[in-house]
Amino acid sequence: TWDDKRPFQIWYGSRYSAKSYTKAIQYLLLCSQETYFRGIFMRYAKSAVRNSQYQLFKDVCDMKPILKESFRFFDSRLEIVHLETGNKMFGGSFEDPGKVMSIADVTRLWLEEPITREHEIQVKDIVHMQGSLRSRHDVDPIVDLTFNPISIDTDIYKQFFDDKNSYKYRACKLK
Repeated sequence: TWDDKRPFQIWYGSRYSAKSYTKAIQYLLLCSQETYFRGIFMRYAKSAVRNSQYQLFKDVCDMKPILKESFRFFDSRLEIVHLETGNKMFGGSFEDPGKVMSIADVTRLWLEEPITREHEIQVKDIVHMQGSLRSRHDVDPIVDLTFNPISIDTDIYKQFFDDKNSYKYRACKLK
């Protein structure tokens, strides 16, 4: 699934399945290896982004000296830049999705925990965001979702896992 090009990439599993850790590594490698890569990483709240995904990127780089020397972190704006390629990643939240969607030429969007006890991002909003991602670099944008197992009563389950819905066939799912 690492190189799958379907527009929706869904990784789900238990808390200790390493899905977020692995997704962070994937994004760091894409940022360092692709000719062009611009990623956004998001959660529902911006404070959660800073304390989870952004911190995870920093932690992974701290553990791998070759990565640590390759990236610059801008804490105030949650921006990560690969020093050699110039590729970038930005943090954002569903509290202000318009700000995130105004970032030009995005190639990947990582939605961490789009379903929690307090919030659920609707698939129509995810599809709308995916549709607004455009790149002049001839790269089809991909939306990554990582979350714990979910109820069959959620919109994400109904749209991406139920046999009756066409989004099921546009998504790569990994448990």
